[in-house]
Amino acid sequence: MDMRGDQEEALVRHGSQYTHPVSSITTVSVDFASASDLAPTLIRLEADALLICIPGGAVKFASQKLLIDAAIVARVRLIVPSEYVADIMSEQYGRFPDAVVGEKRQVRHYLEENLGEDDQGSRSETKWVSVNGGPFWDMWFPKFFDLENRKATIYGPGTNPTCWTTRATVARAILHLLTHYNPEDPYHLLNRPHFIAGVTPPLTMNAVVSALETQSANLGESGNWVVEQLPMEPIREEASKALERGDHRAALRNLTLLSQFDAEGWQGRAADFSRKGLSNEMLGVESVDVEAMVRNELEKNWASRNRRGWRLL
Repeated sequence: MDMRGDQEEALVRHGSQYTHPVSSITTVSVDFASASDLAPTLIRLEADALLICIPGGAVKFASQKLLIDAAIVARVRLIVPSEYVADIMSEQYGRFPDAVVGEKRQVRHYLEENLGEDDQGSRSETKWVSVNGGPFWDMWFPKFFDLENRKATIYGPGTNPTCWTTRATVARAILHLLTHYNPEDPYHLLNRPHFIAGVTPPLTMNAVVSALETQSANLGESGNWVVEQLPMEPIREEASKALERGDHRAALRNLTLLSQFDAEGWQGRAADFSRKGLSNEMLGVESVDVEAMVRNELEKNWASRNRRGWRLL
């Protein structure tokens, strides 16, 4: 990608049949296991920025190191590692098994050690920045709030503050970084993690339920919302047992719930990025209040129901 954000290529593995859904993004095949292929490819593409977007469990340090080293050789100006959804250096995140969330911490350490300032004060031409907005609102909202049946599923008391952000908002924050890139870094944007909140904090599940009830009424939809409230203690127990028996998938689900909703335990404290300080203003992110977010979801659902109800004569 170039720094204007208007020339983009997607690197894919040799033999991949993947075609990017956005027609302006060209796919380029490369051998991710070969440094001798990666660096020349990035040089040929004259890449300014390297955005790594792969699922968490697929983040393996060895392959990421090859990619980062190739970017340094190719004098890529900015690397954005595949983080996006969590404070990966928090104590809470450290409980997640690498087998299911990937070796993101090792990648972060490597970036810090190789792209930061050394003892002589010199800096690599290549910089790094991570952007983390918590779970993606557009993926998580439907998991807990059933608009069709007016049912909400809440874990714990529903009071734990968290940060959720849409994928589009994360993308806009990264585009802001690219278009405002300055190697002199006068605003201290580079070589550091950034935390953003797409929904105005504090966001809690109880606040979402309240917004659903208010905005449903404002849109003329009658009927009460059913709220199923599930205790956290069984989740804590199941997470511990799953870790003990090495069932990483089960552990991941329960640890994720704890990390977001465990208001009474230590695990949920990492969900509120405002504790660390938000970079919304620095990255051009305008948060949206929960009432507006919920109204938008209800309006989309209403429009979808109407479309499904159409009959062609």
